[in-house]
Amino acid sequence: IFDDNISVEKEQSGGGNFDIGICDDEENVRAYIRKLIEQQNEECQITEYASGEELLQAEKENSEKIDVLFLDIAMGDIDGMAGKAASADTSR
Repeated sequence: IFDDNISVEKEQSGGGNFDIGICDDEENVRAYIRKLIEQQNEECQITEYASGEELLQAEKENSEKIDVLFLDIAMGDIDGMAGKAASADTSR
């Protein structure tokens, strides 16, 4: 699942941990993705978001960047594509 290039970049920047976000409005899907990630035995911090709005709010409040984001495309409030576009606008 993890790209070797990302591992090298993280090691060179002084960090070895991945910051991974899972954004999906279905709890069972978030749990499944978390389980798959944890089976990789990589050091990482996993944060779950139940909605696009929750993800955007967390990005506004935290200066840390997410290295890998699993994003549901179809959610009830802000869908994944609109949420990512809004996220890119706030990071400029």
